[in-house]
Amino acid sequence: MTGLRALGLMLAGSMMLQVVSLAEAEILPAEKQKIDAVNKSLHQVGMLFRGKKYGDLGKVIEQIEKSIDELKSENNADLGPEVSGLEMRFAAAQRLLKASLDHSAASAKPTAGKPMPKKPIAKKPTTPTGGVSFVNQIAPLLADKCGRCHISRQSGGFSVASYAALRAGSGNGTVFQPGKGKGSTLVDLLESGDMPRGANRLSDAEIDMVVAWIDQGAIFDGGDPNVMLASNSGSAGPSMSDMPTGNEKVSFMRDIAPMLVGNCTNCHGGDRGAGNFELDTFERLKRGGRDGDVLSAGNPGNSILLKMLKGTQKDRMGKLRPRMPQRSSALSDSEIAKFETWISEGAKFDGDDPRELLEFQVRVNNAIKMTHEELTASRADLAKKNWAKGSPGMPVDKVERDDFVVYGNLPSVRLNELADMIDAERVKIGTALKVPPGKPLVKGKISIFVFEKRFELSEFARMVDRRELPSDTSAFFRFDVIDAFGGLMAPKENDHTFPLLVSEILCGCYVDSMGRNIPAWFSNGAARVYAAKVEPRSALVKHWDEQVGPAMAGAKWNFIEDKSVDGQAAALSYGLVKSMMANGAQFGTLMELLKKGMKFDNAVQQAYRVTPQKLAQAYTASK
Repeated sequence: MTGLRALGLMLAGSMMLQVVSLAEAEILPAEKQKIDAVNKSLHQVGMLFRGKKYGDLGKVIEQIEKSIDELKSENNADLGPEVSGLEMRFAAAQRLLKASLDHSAASAKPTAGKPMPKKPIAKKPTTPTGGVSFVNQIAPLLADKCGRCHISRQSGGFSVASYAALRAGSGNGTVFQPGKGKGSTLVDLLESGDMPRGANRLSDAEIDMVVAWIDQGAIFDGGDPNVMLASNSGSAGPSMSDMPTGNEKVSFMRDIAPMLVGNCTNCHGGDRGAGNFELDTFERLKRGGRDGDVLSAGNPGNSILLKMLKGTQKDRMGKLRPRMPQRSSALSDSEIAKFETWISEGAKFDGDDPRELLEFQVRVNNAIKMTHEELTASRADLAKKNWAKGSPGMPVDKVERDDFVVYGNLPSVRLNELADMIDAERVKIGTALKVPPGKPLVKGKISIFVFEKRFELSEFARMVDRRELPSDTSAFFRFDVIDAFGGLMAPKENDHTFPLLVSEILCGCYVDSMGRNIPAWFSNGAARVYAAKVEPRSALVKHWDEQVGPAMAGAKWNFIEDKSVDGQAAALSYGLVKSMMANGAQFGTLMELLKKGMKFDNAVQQAYRVTPQKLAQAYTASK
C-alpha cells in the first residue's frame, strides 16, 4: 500500500464512517451539510494528490481549514466530537504526507493564485533517519497499539518490547526486512487487521508510516536497541501521552479513581456500560462512549465527563441531560473541582496498567496504605471468605503466629504442630533472604491453608485461585498486595516435603511483594530456587532438577508469557531463575532494584544488560 493509496482509502473510509455517525447523532441539517462538505473535500485531497494537481490541492486544503474553523465557531458543544474527528483525520493526513513524501501538507497552501510547485519542497531532516523516527513515531505507536499482547505478554512468541526484540521477530523468523516494507509479514498482519486485534487496529495512515520506516531501512535512532520501547519513547507505559510529570496537584489513582469506582462503575462498568460508555478501566474511560471522547485533556470546559458531573451537558436537541451519577447523590463541589483540575493538568494516568480494573487498583492502593496490623485484619476477613468459597460447609480452625495464620480442618494439636514447623521454616527463610530480625517477611500476615486430602487442596485452588493443580503439585501461592495466601497438603508419615513446600509458599509471597509487576515465571521460579537453597536435601528438589532437562526439549522462550506457571512452564521457570542466580552479583543487583520499586523489565535490563525475553531466548537455546 503506497502512501497515496493509503491516504485515499483512509479519507474515503472516514467519510463513510462519518455519515453513519451523523445518522445516529441527528445533527441539524445545516451542520450536517457543512460536515459532509468537509468530508468530501478530505476525500478529494487523496485524488488530487494522486493526480499531482498541487495547485488545486492547496486550494482544497485551505478550504478544509476554513470550513473546520467555521464549524468550531458555531459554539455548539454537541458538534465537539464530530469536529474533533475531522481535525484528527486532517492532521493524520498531514502527518502521512510528511512521512511518505518528506514534506508537510500544511506547506501546500498556494500564494496569490500561483500554482503549487510540481515537486514537493524537501525539508531539513528532523530525525536522525531523515524520515520516520523509530523513537519518536514507531516506538510510541507499537507501545500504544501492541503493548498489551506483545510487550506485557509476548503473545505468539513475538515481542515488540524493544527494537532488538522487534528485529528478532517470532519463532518463525524475522517479520520484516529493512528496505522492504510492502509485503512483509508485519505489514501484512497490520493491513489485514489480524493484528492488533480488537479496537486497537492501526489506521491506514499509521500502517503507511510503518511501511515508510521499513522502506527507509528500519533505522534505530535511539541509544541502546535492547532498551524497552517505553524507555526509548520517553514513557513508562503503553499509553504514551498519559504519563504524569510528577508536578500534578491531583492524582488519578489517589483522587479520581476512587470517585469513579464509588459512584460510576456500577452503571458504566463491564462491556455494556450505560450509553455504550465504560469507565471501569482508564483505557475505557479514554476511549469514550456513544458521543465519542468524554475527556478533552487540558481543556476541562470542553470535556463531556465534567459537564455530565455538573449537569450542564445538552443533548442534540439542546435539552439538558440528567446529571451524573444518576443513581446516587451528585458529587460535591470540591470533588468536581478535583476532576476539573485533573483534566486541566492533562488527564494523566499514574497507575500501573491502564487496562486493569480500577476497582482492583483502588483496593491495591488502599492495601498499600494500610499498616501491618490493618492489612493482617483485612486478610483475615478474606481468609474466611476464601475458606467458605473453597471448602463450603467444612469447619475450620486457625493458629496465628508472627508472620502467618494457619487455617485447616485438622485437630487443634495437629494444627499447632504444623504451625511450629512453618515457624521454624520462616526462621531459615529470613536468614536466606536476609530479612532483618523482627521485621515481617511481608506486610500483613500470610494465610496458609492446610488440607488432609488431595481433592480438598485441588478444589480450593480451583475455586479460590481459579487454577487446576497438576497431579504432581502439592502447593501453590498467590500474592496481590490485597491478599497473600498459599495452600498445601499436611504431611503424611515419612513425608519430608512439607518444609520445602512451606518455603516455596513463603518465598514466593516475598518475591511477589517486591513489586506489582513481578511476572509469574519469575516469582514461581525464584520461590523454588530459594526453597531449594533452604531445604537442599529434600527429595523434591532432586525431582525439580530432573524435570528441567525434559522440559527443555523443544522449549520456546515464550514460556515466560504463562500467567499460571505449572507443569513444563514451572520447570523452565525454575531452571531459568537458577541460571540467573548463577551470577550472584547480577542477581543481587536485580533484587535490590526491585526492592527500590523499579519495574521488573527495566530492572532486568539494568542488571543483565538484556531484556527478559533475551535471557529466556539464550537459556532455551543453551540446552
